[in-house]
Amino acid sequence: GLKEGREGGLKEGREGGLQEGREEGVARSVIDIYEARFDAMPSDLRAIIESTHDEDTLRGWLRLAGTRDANEVAAAIRAFPAR
Repeated sequence: GLKEGREGGLKEGREGGLQEGREEGVARSVIDIYEARFDAMPSDLRAIIESTHDEDTLRGWLRLAGTRDANEVAAAIRAFPAR
């Protein structure tokens, strides 16, 4: 029982770490694309992005950062409910 529990915990930990790594990578990409297109990202937007742990939301912002203007991107990010 203990061995199974330990193995299960390790698997969950790895999966959680991988998910967290993906989220951090997408968040970093949103910031990078925004700054490549529009210059420095406002600190409030950066804080929202860095505190968001929903990969689908982050990917949506990444698409916006690559295709829309700075005002549209900022509005979409600021409209996201605080977590």
